[in-house]
Amino acid sequence: MLHEPGNIYESFFDNSLEGIIIFDSKGRIVNANAMAGKLFGHKPGILNNKSINDLVGKKYEQSLWSICDGLIAGEKGNHKKNLIIPDVGKKKIILNIYLNNHIRSADGPLIAAIVRDETQRFKDKDEVKQSHERFKKTFHNNPVAQFIVCTTNEKIIDVNRKFLELLGYSESEVLGGNIAAIGISACNCGNQDEYSSNHENPANQCEETIRVKSGELINVRQSYVVFNLNETRYQLWTIIDLTAVKTAESSLKLLNEQLEHKVEERTRDLTSLLEREKLMNDLKSRFVSMASHEFRTPLTTVLVSAGLLETYIQHNEREKSTKHITRIKSAVYLLTEILEDFLSLDKIERAIVKPFTIVFDLHDFAEKILNETEGALKKGQSIEYNVTGNSSVKMDINMLKNIMLNLISNASKYSDEQGRISWSMSVQPGKLLITLADNGIGIPIDDQPFIFSRFFRAKNVEVMQGTGLGLHIARKYAELLHGTITFVSTENVGTTFIVEIPLAE
Repeated sequence: MLHEPGNIYESFFDNSLEGIIIFDSKGRIVNANAMAGKLFGHKPGILNNKSINDLVGKKYEQSLWSICDGLIAGEKGNHKKNLIIPDVGKKKIILNIYLNNHIRSADGPLIAAIVRDETQRFKDKDEVKQSHERFKKTFHNNPVAQFIVCTTNEKIIDVNRKFLELLGYSESEVLGGNIAAIGISACNCGNQDEYSSNHENPANQCEETIRVKSGELINVRQSYVVFNLNETRYQLWTIIDLTAVKTAESSLKLLNEQLEHKVEERTRDLTSLLEREKLMNDLKSRFVSMASHEFRTPLTTVLVSAGLLETYIQHNEREKSTKHITRIKSAVYLLTEILEDFLSLDKIERAIVKPFTIVFDLHDFAEKILNETEGALKKGQSIEYNVTGNSSVKMDINMLKNIMLNLISNASKYSDEQGRISWSMSVQPGKLLITLADNGIGIPIDDQPFIFSRFFRAKNVEVMQGTGLGLHIARKYAELLHGTITFVSTENVGTTFIVEIPLAE
């Protein structure tokens, strides 16, 4: 069964979730529902016939009637005003005050007020305000440069202090301006639509070079995130100065290059040392092997000849004694030659031999060389020499001596008895040209490319005594004098060595 209309309205009034107060122009409360009493801290029905002034209190009484008088004095029709009462207990109450000239009592128009508890709304509003203030302080005091752009017109609406400091602008120069004016384009970091849903997409950041107000170009990393506020899209840009980073990267790159160069250098040095150690070990092995072979023969000769010599002296056999004395001398000369080769090679390999130039005469030099090699020549061998040009030269005489002794020793050793050795020295502009020719066994064509190698011996002399060092040492001395040694040889015909050495000034 349907209720009467009046009963329905009363039911809505009494059970409304919002407080409702109706009062007249004198402030007397004509009617108030239970929710109104609850919001003001009263039991249901207590508010009727009370004064509205008692509810709002002295503090807000004047404001209330200023609103009510204004509504009453206004135009005909419905009028609405709000009154906020923030200190009703722990609540904030808002009165939505209405006036309807069509609803009247005997004493005049009635005023209705909707009562709402706005405590949570005000709390939310305060939190939003505080959040805004926190963001503003964080934004403006951020040690990283930031600014905010409205994407609709690409206008800058806010900047922080670090941004102004980095780019050298004042706030008035950039606020309201277009971001292109400061050398930044919204397109530099990709499609902005992508980032409204994915702010962490790495494509929305990039490294750029921008020009600051002073005209200086700086390297920066710029990025942005997109947010919506009141149906308007904005970009929060962040700009990080990479100057220090780039400087550090350049320094690090330089240090890495220097380190790599040093490592390569040390590696080369270590490789050289290892090769040198390997070489020295090889030399020691070869020396022991060669010494055991090459020293045995002359030492045996000395020992045997010395024993025979003792017997011949006792029997006064002078001719035989002289023969063995000559053999002993020859053996000693051979041993001395071998030792000299090794001493020379050691000095050269350790780089302790340096040229020492003096002025000397080539004729005197040749005579001393002939006297020194006379005992080492085979029976019937002879050396013919000639000097052309100015015989006075300036160079290292000991190095030249070592070169000639090695060449003459080889020429004699690998030539037959009665062989002839031709030696010429020609002083030419800026150099000394030496040739030494023999008619000995020559050098096989296949062995010629290796003839200056350390310990190398041609296949046609393997049965003869020798160290395989003479020509190697001769070339090394020539190189120390900035000269060269070359040769022309035909097997079983002979060999000619050509030495060219620049003259010291």
